[in-house]
Amino acid sequence: MKFSDLLPLSAEEAGADIVIQSAHKTLPALTQTSMMHINSSIDTSKIESYLSVLMTTSPSYLMMVSLEKSIRFMLDNGRIRLDENLNTIEKLKKDYAGAGRIFKDRDYFSANEIHDFDSTKLLFRSAEAGIIATDFKKRLRNRYSIEMEMADTEYINGFMTVADQAADLRFLFQSVDDIIRREGSSTIVETAIHTRMTVTPKIIMNIRSAFYAGKIALSLKFAAGEISGDYIIPYPPGIPLICPGEKITEELIEIIGNLDKAGIELIGLDNGCIKVIKDNQ
Repeated sequence: MKFSDLLPLSAEEAGADIVIQSAHKTLPALTQTSMMHINSSIDTSKIESYLSVLMTTSPSYLMMVSLEKSIRFMLDNGRIRLDENLNTIEKLKKDYAGAGRIFKDRDYFSANEIHDFDSTKLLFRSAEAGIIATDFKKRLRNRYSIEMEMADTEYINGFMTVADQAADLRFLFQSVDDIIRREGSSTIVETAIHTRMTVTPKIIMNIRSAFYAGKIALSLKFAAGEISGDYIIPYPPGIPLICPGEKITEELIEIIGNLDKAGIELIGLDNGCIKVIKDNQ
């Protein structure tokens, strides 16, 4: 569903047959709520059959009411609220020069040959202000009680929703600007760490066998040559560096260690330890 002409073409408008929308991400709906939009002549009886395998026969009426209320809110207020917020952002990036300098909007991506950009995603490249993005994210949380969605070594990203108002957006830009004025610099942070996230580990055993095999936790620094028993996923971007059944190399250990030092969340790494296949010892 699309509620603003200032936003990109929606999946439904682009002709997608089925769209799953996580309502709790951007709408005033309870966690775990989502909707399925069917945009064609697909046989819905098949979809219902597939869903019956995965879903409970006792749905939560609280969640269902939450979805209905959020849809009603959007129908009554969504277009006005989104347009007001998007226009406010255009003003704020001019009012706060420091924050505006590192704020990346649709114009920035268009100039870099990107087809379109969702302007509800508030993206700041803090590396341009001399601050690693993971540290910038912590400063926003600890000093200003602002929780952004994610950060890597270069960029920090937040989601603007219809629950936000002009005052909330102004406080964000004001806070970003304040950090830059107090601690920023004109030196761009070296971000070579992030450019080394592409590796192609060797597959030693199939993923199913590795997933069900016996495992032990081993310190990452001693894991070279072992077979991984788990995924290691840096977030963002949420793409595995290694999967179960693949060989752990010195190169991979170095990359994971650098990302860990930079403050990137690493799913699958527990206190510096990684699960490896036990029978490989």
